[in-house]
Amino acid sequence: VEGNLLWNVALNAPVQTQMAMDKNGVIYVSTADTLYALGYRDPISIEVSIPAGNYTALDEVTITATLNETVEGTVTFTAGDLIQVVADNGTTAEWTTTLPGGEQIVTATFDGNDDYATASGNATVTISKVNVEFDGFPEMVMGNCGETISFDFNITYNNTLVKTGSISIYEGENRPDASARFRNDVWRAWIYTWDLAPGEYEYTFVYDGGTTYNSINTTLEVIVLPNVVANAKVADDKIIVDIIITRDIVDEWMQFGEYDTFEDATGKFTI
Repeated sequence: VEGNLLWNVALNAPVQTQMAMDKNGVIYVSTADTLYALGYRDPISIEVSIPAGNYTALDEVTITATLNETVEGTVTFTAGDLIQVVADNGTTAEWTTTLPGGEQIVTATFDGNDDYATASGNATVTISKVNVEFDGFPEMVMGNCGETISFDFNITYNNTLVKTGSISIYEGENRPDASARFRNDVWRAWIYTWDLAPGEYEYTFVYDGGTTYNSINTTLEVIVLPNVVANAKVADDKIIVDIIITRDIVDEWMQFGEYDTFEDATGKFTI
C-alpha cells in the first residue's frame, strides 16, 4: 500500500477491538485492560461578552472571549462576513470593531492547541443603522429635450458627509434613463432627456445605505421643454419669422438659409 505514515503507536499488548473514531477525530483502541484515546485533548469552554449599550453601525464595539483555562493559542472572531484572528493573553482575547446594522451574532472560537480541543461561544448584540438626510437636493430641475440635466447634492448625518451607499431612481414603477453616485467629494445626479417628450415628470430618488445607514427617499420634479429655434429676415414689406418647435436638438445652420440681419426693428408674435 502506498501512502504516508501519519502516526505510529506501540501498545505493547494485543488489541481487543477494532479502532473507532469520534466526531472530534479522537481514535479509540483497547487492549485487555486499557482503553487508549489517540489524539485526545482536554476540553475547554469559552464565554463571549459584549458590554451593554446602544450601539450604531458607526460605533466601535469591544467583544471579549474568556477561557476557563490558562492556555496559549488563538481565538477566531466572526460576525457575518467579518473575521478576525486574535492571540489570547492566557485567558482572554479581545476584538474591537464596528458591526453592521441589525441583530448580530458574534462567535468566538478557540482554535485549539496540543493540549486543549477547540471550543466556541457566541453573544448577540443589536446594532442600529444611522439616520441620514438629503442636503441641498432641489425640488425641481428643468432642461430641453435632448439635454443632460445634472446637479449636485449631499447625503449627511449630523452635518457629516456620507460617501457610501447607492441611489436608485424611479419614475412611477419604471426606471428612467438617469443615475446618481458619489464622485469627487459630492453626490451628483444625471437625467438624460433624449427619449423624453416635453412635459413634467416626477422622479423618486431612493438612497440605500447598506448595512450602515437607514434608507431614505425624496422626489424631484423634472420639466422637459421642447427645443425652440427662431430666425427672421426682412422682405420688401414684411418681416418673416421662422420658428421650429421640436423635441430634437436643432442645429440652426441646418434648418435655415442665409438671413439678413436688421436693426431698429420691433415687433412681437405669439406661439
